Amino acid sequence: PHRAIVRLVKNTNYAPLGAGDVVAQLATPAFDAATFEIWGALLNGATLALFDKDLILSPKKFAEALKTRKVSALFLTVALFNELIREVPDALAGVKYAMFGGDAASPHWVRKALQAGPPQNLINGYGPTETTTFAATYRVTHVPEGATSIPIGRPISNTTLYVLDSKFQPVPVGVAGELYIGGPGVARGYHQQPERTAESFVGSPFVSGERLYKTGDRVKFLPGGEIDFLGRFDSQVKIRGFRIEPGEIESALATHPDVTEALVLVREDTPDEKRLVAYVVGKTDGLHEFLRERLPSYLVPSAFVEMESFPITANGKVDRAALPRPDGQVAENHEYAAPGNEREERLARLWAEVLGVERVGVHDGFFEIGGHSLLAVRLFARIEAEFGRALSLSSLFAAPTVARQAALLGEGPRFALAPNPFAVPRFDSLVPLQPEGGRPPLYCVHHGYGDLTGYHDLVKHLGGDQPLWGFQARGIQGDLPPCESIAEMAENYVAELRQLQPGGPYHLTGFSLGGVIAFEMARQLRASGQEVGLLALLDTYAPIFFHKEEHRGNLLAELADAASTLRRIAPEDRWAFTRNKSRVAGGRIKALFTRSEPETGTPEEVRMREAIGRVEGASRKALREYVPSDYAGDAVIFRAEEQEVQADYDPVLWWRAVLKGRVMVKDVPGDHHAIIQEPGVRELARLLRECLDAVAVAH
Repeated sequence: PHRAIVRLVKNTNYAPLGAGDVVAQLATPAFDAATFEIWGALLNGATLALFDKDLILSPKKFAEALKTRKVSALFLTVALFNELIREVPDALAGVKYAMFGGDAASPHWVRKALQAGPPQNLINGYGPTETTTFAATYRVTHVPEGATSIPIGRPISNTTLYVLDSKFQPVPVGVAGELYIGGPGVARGYHQQPERTAESFVGSPFVSGERLYKTGDRVKFLPGGEIDFLGRFDSQVKIRGFRIEPGEIESALATHPDVTEALVLVREDTPDEKRLVAYVVGKTDGLHEFLRERLPSYLVPSAFVEMESFPITANGKVDRAALPRPDGQVAENHEYAAPGNEREERLARLWAEVLGVERVGVHDGFFEIGGHSLLAVRLFARIEAEFGRALSLSSLFAAPTVARQAALLGEGPRFALAPNPFAVPRFDSLVPLQPEGGRPPLYCVHHGYGDLTGYHDLVKHLGGDQPLWGFQARGIQGDLPPCESIAEMAENYVAELRQLQPGGPYHLTGFSLGGVIAFEMARQLRASGQEVGLLALLDTYAPIFFHKEEHRGNLLAELADAASTLRRIAPEDRWAFTRNKSRVAGGRIKALFTRSEPETGTPEEVRMREAIGRVEGASRKALREYVPSDYAGDAVIFRAEEQEVQADYDPVLWWRAVLKGRVMVKDVPGDHHAIIQEPGVRELARLLRECLDAVAVAH
């Protein structure tokens, strides 16, 4: 509406224009910045100076034209601002109001503009098109060393900003939330798109009759009252269960002295293989190690691409689609070490092919250069085909480099045959993850896939003095079939456990499905007169919940159960519950009518995937059929703070139905997958070690 434009350019608190001003029109009429330029000039009696596109894209000619045409106010996209300051650092000297925005600003180039010859007012302008160009501005006078972002500031006149949580409540200073914008600048909606309009334009809980625009931007209030932009909610992606915000990585890269601009993308150049790629204007040498010291390992890109500048679209923004594929560029965390013998050369070639990189040094860590459990399956299948000898997946804990794997392969069958590459008694399931240390050992039980690579980060953070052993599923490697019940799994694992450690107290833990198996192991141990020191359940669904759901597959029964649940839960939770139920039901219906695609890959890879599929299927079936007996011992439940919507389920309440001893609950930051991996695993390891210390004192 007209009032939105009037609110943008009349009686403003960020750039009050008058008859003596000259406003540069740099944006195309299709870009919302043109609203500020055209009406900012015409509604204030100022002069509108038109600039040709070719002139704008020539920094030196453009800088000269700004001076000769006596421009006093202009808006530049961040990409154009960076290019201009790079080529002509003092190009904006003398301009009264120099504004930039449209993307997250680079502290480096803003600092350089201030140092070289600043305009009278250098302003970061923020605002979605849906709220008429600008909603907040920040006048930059100083950029501190080490700054990773430029604040978006405070609301412009006749605009209200709210930072709210998922329950529509204001968040405290310093806590991230979603930005909502109100006031006369809010648009009517999307033309002939009522559903999209209803999703994005919502009623205000604070002012009767006011409409708010839901931006989707993650922000937080700074102590001084300004707002800092953190990234987009819809730019968050998940890779192998990790929730990733590319802006967080870009901010960390921006603090490196050799980096002037950085962009991080999630690329999928190989189908079903997502990876993080960093594009950098500056030098990439040492960036991998630089980020490793500041970010969790899963946030460190697998490749860095060095560029002179970023491609720009017709609207002056970075053209992300035009960024090149990072062929052959791999992040190295230390100096490349070439293979020293024929065995290392063959292994390094296999690693590079599986990880999709040009080369792998013999001392590069598998998990540190983009490896994960599913790629480990592929790698070990290739190793078995190449060398005719099987390594255990769990050998990655002891041999995470080409050099150490080559040593294992060279030490003969005792070390190379699955499932155990260590000089300890032969077990079908028990594997040493970190066998050395002076403390009582902790035993970890596999999750649904059956392997133990998911515990890699936990082993690292529990400390070198804490022995850890793990139970991998029978059937993950070798010829033994998977166990068919939780009780059978527990019975087998207990037998191997007592062979290694004849007497208690025993310390047991398990993540997800592994917690249920650890629970049954503890129950069997106590029933046989053995002492259990610690039972730690890592974000584990209570088995009684799955038993309650054992009618799943009976569509009528499930519909009746869902209808009953909908009547009980709060109105605000009903849509999320229905959406989740519909998604699950849709997947089952699709599975009924979709024929399976043939497996691809080498025979060894297919065999390994089939083995994991059999183990996972057997585990799910065993879990659904498991009816737990009461356990009289104590337990600690480690609960992920970010629970997926389960409107009729509280893990603690369900566990208390079978846990008859003392139950302690500890919340860990992150969702189900994040608590067992960086960075949430650090807090999990700290809390788990506290529990082990308390048990040691008690005994």
